[in-house]
Amino acid sequence: MTLTKKELTISQLNTFLEEKEITSGVKLENYLLVVLGLRPASLTLFPAELKDGAVIGVIVDEIFRERHHHWQARSSSGLSGFFSRVKEIFGLGFTVEDSLKYKSDLIRKALTEVLAESSSYKAHNVWAADLGLKSYEVEVRPSLREFYLYREDSVFKTIKKIVDRRRMIWDEVRRGVRRIEPGMIGMFPEETDREFIETVGSLLGHPSCCIERYVEDRLSGKMSPEFRASRQIKQSRSEGINVDPYAYYVKDFLPCQPTCRQAASLGRQAHQVLGKLDPRLAEQYYQRLLQNMALIERYPELLEDHYHKLKARSVVFYERH
Repeated sequence: MTLTKKELTISQLNTFLEEKEITSGVKLENYLLVVLGLRPASLTLFPAELKDGAVIGVIVDEIFRERHHHWQARSSSGLSGFFSRVKEIFGLGFTVEDSLKYKSDLIRKALTEVLAESSSYKAHNVWAADLGLKSYEVEVRPSLREFYLYREDSVFKTIKKIVDRRRMIWDEVRRGVRRIEPGMIGMFPEETDREFIETVGSLLGHPSCCIERYVEDRLSGKMSPEFRASRQIKQSRSEGINVDPYAYYVKDFLPCQPTCRQAASLGRQAHQVLGKLDPRLAEQYYQRLLQNMALIERYPELLEDHYHKLKARSVVFYERH
């Protein structure tokens, strides 16, 4: 049942909107749309979508480098000495796989420590409870966590299905049971699994037509759904066709077409309900739609910029080690 303005009190709403530790886009799309029953669940990535996410990422990197360097310095000499040191402490043989696990544990511990001190992270957990939402946090990899928000207990079964499916896929990859196609290298293995993608899309309330187009794009290996969505917007503009911003109703969602009626309907419904709560919310949400659309349109350029930044960071890392 959709909450009404009476149930979500004006005082509670205003206090939430004044919260400085949660970004406005996340408030609208990941909290209010779930609270209002406009989507079954939302997914926020930690630390990437935390207000202080960029700072947290830098701090975690620095903690990892410092601890890793300190450990190597304590070793007798080089990599062999490092392995000997660990073997001495744990009384075990130390393989390359153990080395990767050790580094993963360092990153995981660093992120846990930094998040525990993050006011933004704390705010998310507090407000989820205050707004009557249930939350579930799960590690995707040592440096990344998913934060699900939902209302109905039945939704958790779907979240658990997603988590279990991902774990099974990764286990199959490790055991060599699941093969990564050449065109899929660089992606996480679950991103090429139809069942996983469809379950996530359904959980987040995306239209079935858009989920199917996303799956087709991802599995074809010819053009990523992100590049396809970007090209669609650019092509529509070049042909003088108006792109409907309501079709980009939440961040990172890719409609099957810029004119998808099902997606645009979700955006218009959200805009209308938010407007009944407070006209200012409707305007903020519309501006968010424009930002979502612009983000998808610029995706290729943003990806290239991100690639160069990662490359520069890796060079600095190896120079320092």
